[in-house]
Amino acid sequence: MSYIGNISQGAANALYWNRSAISMAWFQALFGSRRYATVIDVPRHYATIALALAGSEVTAATATSRVLIRLQEGTYNEYLPMDSYYFVDVQGMGIDQTILNYTSDTHDTVSWGGGDCLIMDMTINHRTGSSLRAGHKDNQPDTSKLTYSRGGAVRCKITGVGKSGMGMRLYANQEFAMIDCIVSTSTTQAIYHNNATTSQSAPCRLYLINCTATSTATEGLAVYSCGSGQKDEVVVVGGKYTGGAGDDIRTYNGVGGSGEIDLWVDSTVIAPVVTTTAGTCTAHSSLGRVYNTQFDPTYYTQVKTAEVYGAVSSSSTTGWKATALTDTYGVRYRLQVYSSAEAGYISTFDIDPWDGRLYVRRLLQAQGGLRISSAAPTSSSDAGEVGQIATDASYIYVCTASNTWKRAALSSY
Repeated sequence: MSYIGNISQGAANALYWNRSAISMAWFQALFGSRRYATVIDVPRHYATIALALAGSEVTAATATSRVLIRLQEGTYNEYLPMDSYYFVDVQGMGIDQTILNYTSDTHDTVSWGGGDCLIMDMTINHRTGSSLRAGHKDNQPDTSKLTYSRGGAVRCKITGVGKSGMGMRLYANQEFAMIDCIVSTSTTQAIYHNNATTSQSAPCRLYLINCTATSTATEGLAVYSCGSGQKDEVVVVGGKYTGGAGDDIRTYNGVGGSGEIDLWVDSTVIAPVVTTTAGTCTAHSSLGRVYNTQFDPTYYTQVKTAEVYGAVSSSSTTGWKATALTDTYGVRYRLQVYSSAEAGYISTFDIDPWDGRLYVRRLLQAQGGLRISSAAPTSSSDAGEVGQIATDASYIYVCTASNTWKRAALSSY
């Protein structure tokens, strides 16, 4: 899925959205690998959203056989309960074309639950009551289906009545992204986020990219530390945040909270009043080097298995071997290609999760051919394979026998 390429014609022509390189880059990094085995149109294939969710296609969805539900133009007086659905995304035709108007206070208009659903290109309204939200993300994932969950809202207009327009609680190994969204409410915060209230085994991450969040009551964005015991990240890039009686962006410690949040507010954000009360978070004024979770080893091992040719595991001797590792190059993800002719791994690639770059650590040609390494040996007995070559500013190194290196000096000419 590309940021624009898989959007319906109506959504692609919408004039509201910031099609900036930043939005596209974040979308591609977080969701670009998604492919759909089945596309369901409502009302063409099913008369209602509820019937589409009950269909056999949704029941059969898997990580490698995702389902896209497309909501055609119209106003839907339904709610979208994605709590129990995995590997299913929902896309409208644009915020003026596809509108969810839920007029009861018995359900949130859209609920993401603990899964990985992506909601795109629609208006989401909660019209009645004071106890529920237009958009709500909560609950831990079903670990039998996902060990790392990533969902989001893209190019959506979200309007709440009575509570926040968008409320979120994220748990260990969960990520949620809002990209090019407009969120508003006349009561409480426009966007509300808190981390888990109980100890977690890993951090969570929230990304807000080029969003507009407006509350005429309190904050445009409120972030609460609530006791997860992790350094949970909130990354805010671009967009505008406007509070009413409250600040534009503010952090709090909730019950049990002790400042677990790492808050990154980039210089591109328009938010005149940002209050990070002492002890509520670690605040950063610019992004610096942002972790690209598309290449997070945990997520990559799980989701990419079927997208890399052949089996992927830490012990595979056919196809690819995939491992997470930490050494002098930092924490990253390593792919190795196995050759039956060589009876060994003939190529090594490292993916840096901080910038998404692919680093070639070793290229090997089968049948004893050229081997190129990006890291020069530090001694003549460093680990190496026959035929491996490395260079630095002063020498070219050749591995002449197992773990045996020789070198020749380089000179100008």
